[in-house]
Order: sequence, then structure tokens, then C-alpha cells
Amino acid sequence: MAEVELATAAWLPLTGRPSAIAQVFCMPHAGGGTTSFQGWEAYLPAQIALVPVRAPGRELRFTEPPFAHITPLVQALQAAIVSALDRPYVLLGHSLGALIAFELARTLRRSDAPSPLGLIVSGYPAPQLPRERLAAHRLPDAALKHVLCELGGVADEVLANDELLSLFLPLLRADLAVDESYEYESQTPLEVPIVAFAGEDDRVAHPADVACWREQTSSAFRMHLLAGGHFSCYEEAPRFLRLVEMHVSHWLRTEGGNAGVA
Repeated sequence: MAEVELATAAWLPLTGRPSAIAQVFCMPHAGGGTTSFQGWEAYLPAQIALVPVRAPGRELRFTEPPFAHITPLVQALQAAIVSALDRPYVLLGHSLGALIAFELARTLRRSDAPSPLGLIVSGYPAPQLPRERLAAHRLPDAALKHVLCELGGVADEVLANDELLSLFLPLLRADLAVDESYEYESQTPLEVPIVAFAGEDDRVAHPADVACWREQTSSAFRMHLLAGGHFSCYEEAPRFLRLVEMHVSHWLRTEGGNAGVA
């Protein structure tokens, strides 16, 4: 039992809201960690707790090798989350985190675990769409740094410091490998509502491709556009989190989100 608790604590840092009636498990973009969601909980009511996911290879787990494939990553994350399910919950992910949250929802469906109230995805094309295999995780350091500068989402002080960048790139390469090695498997759509977010100017996840997430649920679907590009959910955090609160509160009221609107 103690080993399970330690494993869960490694993946899911303690929330400051133990009395919240719902949890939102948050999965970050490639290279991201729990700090990606710093300050978000202040925009949410006390009944909702944000629980950022901390995968191996980052922050306090920087000495652990990161996953480079999605299946073992999701299996390990599922074991941690199942042991923490003591109240209604939502899965939320941005960019690569959206893909991980989606596959986690499908993995949980095959277990005896309670279903999430809903799935919230941001900045990622629907997984069933054809994918370009860019193999960015194999680019030389200089080329990969150029990609990061184009996309944003990495602190300027990291990009400007070769020593910091050399520590960061192995984690980023592993996360990119998780994304670029992903093979979509057709399954029955999820029975939980999905809410999708897209940046109006996102060149990585075009709004039309994000809209195709509707095919992944037999329940309700809703899409929201945010001002900005690929990291609009962070740039527009107050509006993004107001909408997250709206949907989570609705799902709580409808006891599982099976009402006709997301």
C-alpha cells in the first residue's frame, strides 16, 4: 500500500483543495510540467481542484527516464490516477497532453474505474486525422531550438542558455517521440462529453482539425475558439478557465455530463 501511495504522489502532487468536490487532472504540452498550470486554480471556485500530472523526467522527477511511447506512459498514469479517484473527476490536456488525456480515457474505459465527467482537450488535432511524420525528436539541437523559437511555449531564459537547453532537450525529444510514434486505433467513441479548445491562429492544431474531436464522443461536444496561437489556453487563461468551470459545474449538476449540452 505504501508503494502505491508513493507512486501516486510522484505522479500527482498534492492539491491545496482536499475538500473540493471535483478534481481536474491536467496533462501539459510536450516538455511541460506542473508549472505549466501555475496560478490556474485561483481562477476556479473552491469546489474544483486542479491536479497537475508530473510525469518522469521533469521537475522533482528529473532523474527518472521519460517515456518515449504513449502506451507505457498511459498505463503508468492510469495506475496512479485510479488510486486517487475518491470524487468526480475530469481529464484535461493541452497539445500532447490532450492526446495523453484521450488515450487515458480510453484505457480507463477498459477498466473498472469510474468514468470521468468529461474530457477537455486543447490545441491538438483530432487523433483520427492523418498525421504528418516530422520526426522532430530526431532533429539536431540547433534545428530543434529553431522549432521551439517558432512555436513558443519555452521560457526565453532556457532558449538563451545553452546549459539549461541541454538539460531540457532530452525530455522534449522523449515527449515528441511519444507524439510522433503514436498510431491511432479506431474504437467505439467515448461515452463522456468532450470540450475542445483551439487558438484562432494556431498553426499546429488548426481549428477545423480540432473540431473533428466531435467524432470521438457519443455524448455532447462543444468547441471554443481562443484568441492567439498554439499556447492560447495559457495566454487566455482567465477566459479558458471560466469556460472550464462552466463545463465542469454543468457536468457535476447533471451527474456525469450525459445531458444534451456539454
